[in-house]
Amino acid sequence: MALSKTDKSPINSKGRIIWLDIVKLFAIVLVVYGHCIQQFDGNYLESSLFVAIYSFHMPLFMMLSGYVLNYNKLLNYKGVLTKRFCQLILPSLFWITIIYVIENAIDVRHLPFSRALWYGLWFLKSLFACTLILVIPMRFIRNKYFSLTISLILSQMTVFIPHLWFLQLNVMLPSLMAGMFVKDIFVKSKKQTVIITIVSFIVFLFLLHSFDKDILYPNMFLMLSDNWIDQYYIQLYKVIIGISGGISILGLFKILFESAEPQIFKRLSVLGRFTLEIYILQSLILEVLLSHYLEISPDNYGDYIWLIYISLSIIVIAISFCLAKILSRCGLYWTFNFNKIKSLCLKFQ
Repeated sequence: MALSKTDKSPINSKGRIIWLDIVKLFAIVLVVYGHCIQQFDGNYLESSLFVAIYSFHMPLFMMLSGYVLNYNKLLNYKGVLTKRFCQLILPSLFWITIIYVIENAIDVRHLPFSRALWYGLWFLKSLFACTLILVIPMRFIRNKYFSLTISLILSQMTVFIPHLWFLQLNVMLPSLMAGMFVKDIFVKSKKQTVIITIVSFIVFLFLLHSFDKDILYPNMFLMLSDNWIDQYYIQLYKVIIGISGGISILGLFKILFESAEPQIFKRLSVLGRFTLEIYILQSLILEVLLSHYLEISPDNYGDYIWLIYISLSIIVIAISFCLAKILSRCGLYWTFNFNKIKSLCLKFQ
């Protein structure tokens, strides 16, 4: 596998693959929906839907990152890391600070500022760490597959480092690499895409049958005990179910939407371009403001609570999208990507 093949699926006016942006929109809906359950249901870990969503939704996001990653560009490690740092780390620190100030203003319980900076918006930091783990071996090893193997081993070693557990690198890096490899399969033929999608879906359903809160949130301190091997099997379980679920979604959406012509799909794909901004803003709008001022009890809505959550998810995504567009028009898009500061300065010269 070349790991650098190009997906020649239909693109929009921005040069983006339409079906991939639709997948991103679906993934961010899952994220926000899951956060709705988490914020308003005190027994969210007992929700089978919550557990099912959390079994694969963040690995899916990481696979999307791997799918669009050009392995050869990683060879320019300084440029890649600088770009990623400005794209992921600086925005996360900026918005965590904003969120912390607002939490103080409305008297919401929160982590100490230092811990908030470290743990907040964890996925952005995890993606940067995955890039770092990919790049480091490449500096010393020319063979790409040997280099990827070393990166994979390094990611698995992080289960023994407590301060890195929140990044879930042992799950996220394999997911990113799976995205890199699955692209090579998808671009070869539709038949292979269908086969791997069906097989992955069967594996996912089989594993989901036994997946529960104890596997989703295991006691990681057991990794530091004599029984660490049993705990590591649980981590492998999370890797496999995450990747199989992610491949199922990627394959399904590629099959359904790769050649989709209706204008509505193209319009929906626009929302998918703003998943990073939505991910950041929903942490303020939903996890801080709405969870503080809005009271939603699952007991009051019974079987219709899912309708409340999906409606709230759509509203949060719409508000986040509109706010991101407003900030962009006000010249503040750099708050989501500090790489834009340079172009903004040139614009005003």
